[in-house]
Amino acid sequence: MSKFEDIKSSFESKLDATRQQHAARLEADLQELRARLLREFKPSIPPDLIRSLADFNTPLQNRLTMSQPLKGGTRLQALMDIKGSPQLRQLDQAFAQHFNLARYYPAEKLNYKTILCDTLEQFYQPILDQYDMSPQARQVELHRKVAEDETFAMKTNGGGTLGVYLPGKGCYINGWLHVFGMDNITPKQAFDNNPVLASRILETAIHEKLGHGFLGEYSALGVVMTQNGLDLVEISAKFGIRLADDPSLGLKEAQAHLLFDTSQLLEEGWATWVATYLAKGYSNNGVYLRDNLGLIMQAIDKLPYDDKLSYDLHDRESLRDRFKDSLAILFVKQEYDPAELQWAVTFIEDWGLKLDDYFSHAILQPLRYAVGELLFVQASENLGPLCMPYAALIAANVDIDLSKISLSDLGVMMLTKISYNPDARLAAVSRLRLNEQNSISEMVSRIEAQYSFIAPRKLKAR
Repeated sequence: MSKFEDIKSSFESKLDATRQQHAARLEADLQELRARLLREFKPSIPPDLIRSLADFNTPLQNRLTMSQPLKGGTRLQALMDIKGSPQLRQLDQAFAQHFNLARYYPAEKLNYKTILCDTLEQFYQPILDQYDMSPQARQVELHRKVAEDETFAMKTNGGGTLGVYLPGKGCYINGWLHVFGMDNITPKQAFDNNPVLASRILETAIHEKLGHGFLGEYSALGVVMTQNGLDLVEISAKFGIRLADDPSLGLKEAQAHLLFDTSQLLEEGWATWVATYLAKGYSNNGVYLRDNLGLIMQAIDKLPYDDKLSYDLHDRESLRDRFKDSLAILFVKQEYDPAELQWAVTFIEDWGLKLDDYFSHAILQPLRYAVGELLFVQASENLGPLCMPYAALIAANVDIDLSKISLSDLGVMMLTKISYNPDARLAAVSRLRLNEQNSISEMVSRIEAQYSFIAPRKLKAR
């Protein structure tokens, strides 16, 4: 049996023991939790942020910019760099000012282009240009991806990837998908003249730029991914891009998968939370808090049986119980030791990915988005919303020299030690209650004292 299988077996044994301890009151606890989340976690957008976003629904004039030549001599013609648009510029400024970013980090690191793409070709070209491929291979891959996405969008009535953050290059928004199924309107027209579609495009831009881009630019984990080229490996896996044979590629893929698996709740939770938080200031569409927990619980109760996914789980009831146990450990008001948080997070990570298609259909988003956002909702209530960017950076403050550690040892560390698992760090941080809401200094000192997590030095220097 491999070390990874040993770890999984250990987690399952602990989950069995935990379930027996609180099974009798689990359902009541989760129902109480759902009511508490909906009652308490509705943070209002502060007046300063609303004032800075007050003019978002007025008619807009956007700047069209020509892109610089890309590798291979390809030029993307007449793309819209919405970084210079009044709305996104206001959002960037509002984010930096509201969270006092310049006190800790240089805000200009987020000053990169955000491109609204009219076509799938425009969306995929800069992604493919990141890879060392021949012009012929790149063109073949481009045509394949366009055809694949067109087919998938038709089958799913508009499903697909809405945007992507490319480290060191910028954010690219899939405008084609945003207006899919709508006749006689281009992404540029939608952004200029349709407030509903413009809000959705902006939310995608925030998710990618201030969500993934923020962690990619400022966090230790983001630096590790970029410096080791794992960000490109992760992007190729996400989009199913076929790369040339490379003896080191297998190791990089395994490293990237491990880092992604253990940071998925943090990455998608932060990106979803910040997009929703800022969107409340300029959009009248919906309420702040979706009933994510209610949707998740309904989906768990309706889990399909699939014997191909089973590993020592006897039936659907056992799997349902373990999902509910994990949610209870993460969110119910009861003290758990770090090891319990660690394996609860690992269970959600593992089975959320295995049942990705099911949850994406049942709750209209992958499980990592929903649970990750709930962790930030919980953290926002306990710490204060102004702490959220820095809580995310503390969770992602995992600095690994991949050249000095084997893949096996890295896996053991990240799957068993809460200090090395970004998602488990986030789960622990989200449960800490501050005496003074929104105090970065108290949050940093309490986290280091209570959990022995190291916070970024820049947060301790102020």
